[in-house]
Amino acid sequence: KRTVKQVMEKNQDPQFLIVKNDRNMYSGPQGGSYEDDLEKLEAIDASEYSEAWEAEFMREEALEMIPYLLVQGIIERADQLGGDGIERETDALVDFYDREILSPYYYGYSSDSGLAKYFIEATINDYEDQYFAEELEYAEDLFLLLEADIQEKVIDRIDRIGR
Repeated sequence: KRTVKQVMEKNQDPQFLIVKNDRNMYSGPQGGSYEDDLEKLEAIDASEYSEAWEAEFMREEALEMIPYLLVQGIIERADQLGGDGIERETDALVDFYDREILSPYYYGYSSDSGLAKYFIEATINDYEDQYFAEELEYAEDLFLLLEADIQEKVIDRIDRIGR
């Protein structure tokens, strides 16, 4: 919302879609729909919004963005790692992210889902994308919202890349 507001007129408010209680909800006052979606979206009732809900949403997003920090650690050490080393470190980071971050902290997470591998591989694929630097910066901002023990685990693991 902050980024969007920077380029919008001051009297506008960006719209967004959320899913709550398995219902798609639209931030506009009457609800609405997107062009490619036939489903009618319900408006978000003020009583359904809370700062606690938003804080938990941001925390989960911060956990999902950690792969940008991990992958950046590999990128910074790519020359010293070489091809085989990059592959070994990637596998090790998937294991770390799965076992140390998602399993204990991500709501309802199961290692069987393969989500850790998906997030890491998707982030590696995004490296060539023009928006990688912006996503990395966003990940760094969100990282500061996480609990100190999570931050310490991630920083320690990044420091051990290639060692």
